[in-house]
Amino acid sequence: MFSVAVKHLATTGRFLASRVLGVAGGRFKPVRTHYDLRVPYTVHPENGGASTDAVGLFPSGKYDALATAPTWAHHRFAGWYETAATPSTSAPTGTAILPGDSIVYGRTDVYARWQLPATVTFDATTNGGTMPSGWTSPDYYVGQAYGTLPSPTKTGEVFLGWFTSGGTRVTTASTVAAGTLTARYAAVTYATKWETNCTSSSYLKTGIYSATARNSSNPIVVDWGDGTYDVIYGNISQLVHTYASTGTRTVQVSDNISSFALSTSNTTFCQTTTSNYYNVRRILAVSPNVTSIPTYFAYYLYNLYEVTFGGNGESLTLNSYAFYYAMRSGTAGKIDLSGRKCTSIPTYFAYYCYYLKTFVWPSGCTSVGSNAFRYCWYYSGSTGTVAIPEGVTSTGTYAFANCVYLTAVTLPTTLTTLGNQTFYYCSRLATITANRTTAPTVSSATFGNGNTYYTGRNSYSAGTNRLYIPSGATGYDASYWADPLCSSTKCGFTRATL
Repeated sequence: MFSVAVKHLATTGRFLASRVLGVAGGRFKPVRTHYDLRVPYTVHPENGGASTDAVGLFPSGKYDALATAPTWAHHRFAGWYETAATPSTSAPTGTAILPGDSIVYGRTDVYARWQLPATVTFDATTNGGTMPSGWTSPDYYVGQAYGTLPSPTKTGEVFLGWFTSGGTRVTTASTVAAGTLTARYAAVTYATKWETNCTSSSYLKTGIYSATARNSSNPIVVDWGDGTYDVIYGNISQLVHTYASTGTRTVQVSDNISSFALSTSNTTFCQTTTSNYYNVRRILAVSPNVTSIPTYFAYYLYNLYEVTFGGNGESLTLNSYAFYYAMRSGTAGKIDLSGRKCTSIPTYFAYYCYYLKTFVWPSGCTSVGSNAFRYCWYYSGSTGTVAIPEGVTSTGTYAFANCVYLTAVTLPTTLTTLGNQTFYYCSRLATITANRTTAPTVSSATFGNGNTYYTGRNSYSAGTNRLYIPSGATGYDASYWADPLCSSTKCGFTRATL
């Protein structure tokens, strides 16, 4: 039993005391558990030469009494160690002792180790800027993150960040190194902008759900329209800004983006901004360098009523659901893609945009996807006529279904196919002008079905709904053009010559 106690003492620093009643089956039978004796250790904070050594008692067998860190002005406490050392700017080396470590018997001293701050100089003036008034540099320690950096200013330009002499950009998360950091600035070209209207103290936020940088070496600069801006190197994911008060502001984004979205199907973002649903009213311009509008680009932007894409025929890849559930506030809406070239209007493009009234088509469009404009109740065009442009050859299922205030539509000479239920429940559509000399292929329900769901059903009395076709055109008196479109008991259209 003595040898067991000695071994326990050597490995744990604990003295073991117990009694043994006897041996049963070749084993000792203890009747009392061991007791811990409080082992003293000298603790040396080494705090600026002050006499602050203390005797620590560790009854638990662990260095629990070291949990409280000492302090020393302009020094960083780097931890407890087995040996002492003079403070320096380098991080300490050696064997560290942690509060949860078990006591090693025979070690009678533990030492606080300290790190001196590194010399970090901020040069804001070489490139023409000015340090912020009242800036006092905190202590920076090698191996730690900067945590805080100043934000200098330069008239007419944007502060892009701090850089080392080797050109490496330093952020608040960068590891501290001694030396000089130089501020860089740049004049910024803003080419994408939108208007956000914070109408109450409950709706003071706006944001960008995502943006893809065109050039990773150049930042994306966002001017929030209230005198503040963000500079982001790389892509943006859920960048949110909070305004100090209500009001209307214009947000501007620099030209270094190829794709961006103001909303998403992930409702976490919208809830966080409390919300983009209502604040974003107008997308005033989208840079020609933006070549892609992603899925859910303007999802649920209820009060959005104007969207304009700048450009001179540059290509734009549109994605499904881009304006899904936008434009639902009651203000006549407009989407203008006239400055761009797109091969198609994708599926569900403006699905449920109740108050979209005018859509200005891009050039180069050859098809309209299924449900592209479905439930655009007030879609009737700025002139009262929706004209599908020349070049479009087909429309998908439900492409214009449930556009209940659509009154007139013009079909191009290039159109060869109208998908099933294209004009389903366009109940006020009274005029169809078909410019193709050979009737486009239609399906049994292209013009609706089921009584009130027929095209023009709510707008006509006998002879008032008209289908205009070219002189000598063929096929418009056959198949589903005749029934249901020209059936007096269904759509009730009368054919007339252009």
